[in-house]
Amino acid sequence: MNKASLIFTILFFAYSISVLAQEEPDFNIHSHNDYLQKAPFWEAFGAGASSIEVDVILQDGQLMAAHEKESIHPSKTIQSLYLDPIREGLQNGVIEEINFHLLVDLKTSALPTLELLQEIMKGYQDLAYSSDHPKGLKLIISGNRPEVEAYTSYPEWMFFDYQSKELTQELPWSKIGMVSLSFRQFSIWNGKGRMVEDQRVGLQNFIDLVHSFHKPVRFWGTPDSKTAWKAFYEMGVDFINTDHPYEAQQYLKNLTSTVYRNPSIQPTYTPNFQLDGVEAPVQNIILMIGDGNGLAQISSALFANGNALTLTNLKKIGLVKTQAADDFTTDSAAGATAYATGQKTNNRALGLGPDGEVLVNIPDILVEYGFNSGVITTDQLTGATPHHFMRIIQKEMIQSKSHPIYQKVN
Repeated sequence: MNKASLIFTILFFAYSISVLAQEEPDFNIHSHNDYLQKAPFWEAFGAGASSIEVDVILQDGQLMAAHEKESIHPSKTIQSLYLDPIREGLQNGVIEEINFHLLVDLKTSALPTLELLQEIMKGYQDLAYSSDHPKGLKLIISGNRPEVEAYTSYPEWMFFDYQSKELTQELPWSKIGMVSLSFRQFSIWNGKGRMVEDQRVGLQNFIDLVHSFHKPVRFWGTPDSKTAWKAFYEMGVDFINTDHPYEAQQYLKNLTSTVYRNPSIQPTYTPNFQLDGVEAPVQNIILMIGDGNGLAQISSALFANGNALTLTNLKKIGLVKTQAADDFTTDSAAGATAYATGQKTNNRALGLGPDGEVLVNIPDILVEYGFNSGVITTDQLTGATPHHFMRIIQKEMIQSKSHPIYQKVN
């Protein structure tokens, strides 16, 4: 591949992924250690990252993009990996506007490193943010930084990453681009399950405190998983830290369509249990059967309704296994027979046992005790579940097996 075709390939790749970046998500991604990606800057930009991190080391008059000196590559500088691609992207239209910033993490002494950074940026004033160029590129300085009192002495395009829990009105907020802290200062959560509540509350309180100063917040050293991305999104973390910007973007972009939120919480009924343990005639028995209703469905309904259901307000809850006699997966006919007769049967059979024997159902039993039975259903009466509970009065039909309710379903 010659140089011209290589440049075309890179630009085509950048253009294709920039379609994603044009969307306006309600979340922001921080591409952590972005210079380690296969295509630094472009992968983050294509994923719509609003914050892109580059570690820099001052060496031989250059700002090398690396975390430690051992990983320095002579071709990887802040200019070659970031400033030049951004300029080229703007010139060829791949980047329509600068809707991101660079988080520049200084790995060498702050003052000389910043001195060189200012010198480099003199060649990129067409990109740089200023009061006259409000949509320009902002660089937020992290890692080794000067004293807070010196922040205001630096150029308009330079902001700082404030890293302390001590937040006061006296801070130079106009020069603070974001507030960042190690996640481990708040929690040891590994991203599985959910955060311990007192740790979650402490983290949320700090997020709210930062927001009270109208500044964004970021945490490093965070779990990097879907569960963690969702938790941080819901807590209002402004820049979600990740080494997988594209995967995080895809997951968070679809979160509202894959997570259901109940628009209204339904009130529940709590029995008074006045007749518990009391010798008294049974007046009514109600058997309610939900179609396909198992533990997963009950759990989903419980969580969606604020962890409250009438079902879960009962003192006693039992489990019943209605698995078919001839298959692990049960159809409606075999399931209804198990409920109505207390006996398992084969799939596709109603009212007949595994060997074809006639089974007596609950309504037939209850009539001997003077109970009347009825069926109320949202299904058709000929549906397998309601059909099997329709009591057959004519005993001769039971004996002759002539009624269709007792026939094997074809």
